[in-house]
Amino acid sequence: MSVFIYNKQEINKLINEQTNEDDQRAIWYAYIANVTAFNVQYCENVKIDFEDETIDYESGINIGSLIYNCYTNAGNCFLEDRWMKKLQKLSEQEKVEY
Repeated sequence: MSVFIYNKQEINKLINEQTNEDDQRAIWYAYIANVTAFNVQYCENVKIDFEDETIDYESGINIGSLIYNCYTNAGNCFLEDRWMKKLQKLSEQEKVEY
C-alpha cells in the first residue's frame, strides 16, 4: 500500500461533479486528508492548495481511490468518520452509475 497524492485539478473535477454542498465539502476534506496522509507517510511537507483552479482535462480519479489515499500505510486515517461515511456512500453511487 502506498499513498498517492492527488492534485487540486483532479479534486476540483470530483467536487464539480457533485450537486450537494455537503458532498462537495466531504471531497474537499478528503483532499486535505490525502495531503496529510502523504506528508505523514513520506515525511514530506507538501502544501495544501487552497487556490481555485480551472479544470482543463479529464481525470481518471474516482471517489473510491480518493478514500484509499486518505490512509497511511500504517492504517492511520486523517478524515473524520462522518465525512468518510458520506464519501463511502458517494463511492457506492459512483459504482452504480458505471
